[in-house]
Amino acid sequence: MKRRIRLSGTPQQAKTLGRSCQLRADWDEVKDKVMFEILQAKFRDRRLAKDLLDTRPHDLIEGNTWGDTYWGVCNGEGENKLGKLLMKVRNRLSNKYSSTAMKAKRIGRAMRERGH
Repeated sequence: MKRRIRLSGTPQQAKTLGRSCQLRADWDEVKDKVMFEILQAKFRDRRLAKDLLDTRPHDLIEGNTWGDTYWGVCNGEGENKLGKLLMKVRNRLSNKYSSTAMKAKRIGRAMRERGH
């Protein structure tokens, strides 16, 4: 079943297949952590990371019409867990890239001071 889900053609197909799987016993305790790890992996792609960083400074809200009030917001109600996790990933990326940019500036300055 995992393979069928992974190879499904659309997110909707994956979701439909996933609904037929038995959840692990501790799913409610680990699902936020699992989603965060998935999002971190997804945004290792520099193009996607740039797209996410370009959403700054806006709040991200996972709006939906299908009633998901855990991961998103429907009809103005919901916990917006996905939006909050995306903002957490965005903040980490922002810190990572600003730290990398700072290092590059320091290296460039040091090289100029040494006459390179």
